[in-house]
Amino acid sequence: MKNTGVLFANEFNKDRAKSLVGNFHRMGLKNAVICNHDGRKFTEVMKGFDRVLLDAPCSGTGVISKDETTKLQRDAKDIQRSATKQKELIIAAIDCLDATSKTGGILVYSTCSVLVSILVDFASIHHRGAPHHGCAHTVVLISRHSFRCELK
Repeated sequence: MKNTGVLFANEFNKDRAKSLVGNFHRMGLKNAVICNHDGRKFTEVMKGFDRVLLDAPCSGTGVISKDETTKLQRDAKDIQRSATKQKELIIAAIDCLDATSKTGGILVYSTCSVLVSILVDFASIHHRGAPHHGCAHTVVLISRHSFRCELK
């Protein structure tokens, strides 16, 4: 962005939001606003963005190959709670976009989840929500296997 425009960074965890301040200063960002809100309700705070990066909370499934104890620490209810939260965050992110902006609205969704059900649900939410939400023309999903989906 080269310090043009305005970057809004929202972090739900207050301690991590504080660390963002230091990171932004270290990187020389002068055009950033750091917020501390529940991302599922961010449309109540602000919307109309031309781009949204959603770095969703992890289900833990993406790190099993590095830490096998994750399998023992998570059960089906934990995975379902995580998937539900990710879906709610995706819908809120879509609702934060301005489909009439110059970019048409771009949502970049980042997750370490490797569960097909979560990734497929993301695509179905987006396609189902497109006409209703006037949402993004471009969606980029960043996971173990990245892909780009152009919706026009």
